[in-house]
Amino acid sequence: MKIVFQGDSITETRRVKDDPSDCGYGYVCKVSYQLEGHEVFNQGLSGDRSAEVLKRWDETLNLQPDIITLLIGINDVWKTMSGVNPTNLDEYEKNLISIIELTKDKLPNTTLILMTPFALNFGFVNDEWIKILTVEQKIVKALGKKYSLEVIDLQVLFDLALDIYDQKEIFWDGVHPTDLGHKLISDEVFKTIKAYIK
Repeated sequence: MKIVFQGDSITETRRVKDDPSDCGYGYVCKVSYQLEGHEVFNQGLSGDRSAEVLKRWDETLNLQPDIITLLIGINDVWKTMSGVNPTNLDEYEKNLISIIELTKDKLPNTTLILMTPFALNFGFVNDEWIKILTVEQKIVKALGKKYSLEVIDLQVLFDLALDIYDQKEIFWDGVHPTDLGHKLISDEVFKTIKAYIK
């Protein structure tokens, strides 16, 4: 099977962009070890918001994957807070709807799995970030329900992880996971997608 992971820097994690087979060093790489015998593609691109992912979504569809996972949203928050290329929440929702509907239209047999954007409230993340992020998470979950898509709630994953680990063990800066943080994501992602693996 062919599986594509799409998103921003959390997905990219230092992949070699001119090598389609390179999965980087994060959760995509870790999941790929559990998907031996299947084709795995990392299309994450650092700095991307939902708008940029939508613009290059045809690159994902052109691969004709069996499974796509999408993790996007934290840069929509970051750039809104910084005032550089801000994305309001309506735009975020519309971008996700366009991505979902394009996928259903062009690849009706492809499984699209959504993942909630996430953060922990430390580093450069503050209460205002969390307010916007919480709404994005609700949007992702609502769209998953509306379109009958699997949703992986990564915020819940990390909130529960704080019962075991210190926040600095699983995040560098409130946004980017450590190697352990990526391991937690990869385990959750594999647990979800293995049901769709043939």
